[in-house]
Amino acid sequence: THLLSPESWDSSYELAYVLHVERAECEYLVGDLARSDALLASALQRARSVPDRAWVYRLYERLYQLSGAWQEAMSTTLKALGLFGIALPDSDEAVAAATDAEIRLVSDNLGGRRIADLANVPLSDDPEVRACVGLLEEAMPLIFCTRPSLWPLVTAMGVNVCLRRGHAEESPFVYSCYAMVLAGVSRDVPAAHEFSEMALRLNERLPTAAAWRGKLLFHHGALITIW
Repeated sequence: THLLSPESWDSSYELAYVLHVERAECEYLVGDLARSDALLASALQRARSVPDRAWVYRLYERLYQLSGAWQEAMSTTLKALGLFGIALPDSDEAVAAATDAEIRLVSDNLGGRRIADLANVPLSDDPEVRACVGLLEEAMPLIFCTRPSLWPLVTAMGVNVCLRRGHAEESPFVYSCYAMVLAGVSRDVPAAHEFSEMALRLNERLPTAAAWRGKLLFHHGALITIW
């Protein structure tokens, strides 16, 4: 990145953006959190699209979690979700009501399709849809650790985005987490098993299958089939 001129963000935006975010990821992986933060701040300031800003926020979430700044990571998640018009409720009562409503929407958005048929739905060609699904997936483990009452709601939101607008590379993980919601919260074990098996089949079709398969198999074996 030090070889880029100050004008590179105007003359070669894609190159400047990619170099900044990829170097930021390298920096936090080797422990230079401050340098990573500076690179991400520069990328966020100059990002031209919602998907580009969403990816920077995802890297910020990882950076903050690595540094143990869990509340900052959660605040970043809320800002990022706002890019897509998503606001999460505060009170326990509002969270419970929103979760029930979102889970009911899953049945509506299935639109008569069998759960197994979702494995054949193609990836969305809309960059904002894929960015939204990816951001919700990124938020799920963080929310599970920091505000677990919101986890079923965010998971169901992710499923509904997939059902309404198409799949992203992260969709199998979203569906797998939703299977955990069905088994552990809704106590609908048959549907949980169907969603989990479908997530494994969908994952097999995607280019990044290997990166996700271990997590999906763990969920399926340790958290779903035991029921």
